[in-house]
Amino acid sequence: MHSIRRTAAVGAVAAVSSAMFLTAPAASAHGHDTQSFTLMSTTQNGIDQPARVIAKGPIAGAGIETQTEEESGDQQISYAVMHLPDGDVSAVFREHFAWTINLRACMARGTGGGTFTITGGTRAYAGASGEGTFVDRGTLIGARDSQGQCLGPDSPVPPKLIRVRVHATGDASVPSI
Repeated sequence: MHSIRRTAAVGAVAAVSSAMFLTAPAASAHGHDTQSFTLMSTTQNGIDQPARVIAKGPIAGAGIETQTEEESGDQQISYAVMHLPDGDVSAVFREHFAWTINLRACMARGTGGGTFTITGGTRAYAGASGEGTFVDRGTLIGARDSQGQCLGPDSPVPPKLIRVRVHATGDASVPSI
């Protein structure tokens, strides 16, 4: 089950469809502008696909997200780097995420959320900062044996499909903008 949660966190910060957040920049009370990120991750038969990200606001563009994770008490901390055309953006996501398993249907639904902090960047995003909140949702379709029985979360066989989408909103500032 740990690998399922870890894979879900990649969504935590995790490939994007065209129907993403469309948030127009607006000034906030902190002198930052409104920022949104949508990330989506997909794992098929145990093989992670590149996690995709779309960013709108002072940090903008579409790219790939990479991350490392660690457990901290009852939450997961993900150290993400969003690789965008104008530079990389680093962020820390603190997340609570859980799967609700339906063995009869051989699937699970994941829900979670938390906070993020933009910790810096490169090139156009050097000195970037900001913070916000996010929600994430996931779908897992489990593997079945040759008789059609669900193998369940304790099986060494990976799920057929895991998809997790993250919607993050907050504020951001980039010194060069």
